[in-house]
Amino acid sequence: MKKMILWAAALLTQAVFAADLTANLTFAADYRTGKADAVVAKGDPAAKFTGQPEFTPQGVVIGKGKTSLRYNSAGNLNPAAGAIEICFDSGDLNWHDAKKLILMQCIGKDLTFYIYKHSTDGLGAYFGNRDPKWTAFPRAVPKRLGGKKLYHLVINYSGNAVECYVDGKLMRSMKVASAPAEFGKYFFVGPAGKRFGGDAVCTIAKVAAYDRPLSAAEIAELAKK
Repeated sequence: MKKMILWAAALLTQAVFAADLTANLTFAADYRTGKADAVVAKGDPAAKFTGQPEFTPQGVVIGKGKTSLRYNSAGNLNPAAGAIEICFDSGDLNWHDAKKLILMQCIGKDLTFYIYKHSTDGLGAYFGNRDPKWTAFPRAVPKRLGGKKLYHLVINYSGNAVECYVDGKLMRSMKVASAPAEFGKYFFVGPAGKRFGGDAVCTIAKVAAYDRPLSAAEIAELAKK
């Protein structure tokens, strides 16, 4: 019975997160299952949270008045280089208003990292590296996001550049001075704490992290799934 369960879980993971990249996955959570724990994790798969997460058939609801999910970064997020994939339903997001919503964040001693909708600047990722000091905010501006409901987002990071892809298309690439520093101890899906980024609501279907940046062809293929 145990072997059958593991076999079924492996099939589900391959179907949802692309079989040809399974070996590169370091973390994967599919919230459409109604569960917060990761289905793939090189580190601890368990999610921690206060309050009760709100799940729908489309995923976990994050944002204003909702709980966030906390995971250990060690093992789950590859330091220095990798990729993060998020699929989400935009909910009540309006790309042209000033509301902010964090989809994922990780704040450490030497690196501040957000994936978020930032005011009227659009959707993307912010990296703030301490030593050497550099910042990058690759993003898709509102006019390139349109009025869609469902989005596929990939953020590539390395010692050369950080990149933002939306629905399989490169929105922006920014050169950086070094590989990002180590991630903080925890990362969060949804806004955490009282900093900012909890002004709206959306639903996240899945989050995945990879041990290397993904190619344009790989991202385009993922966006079709």
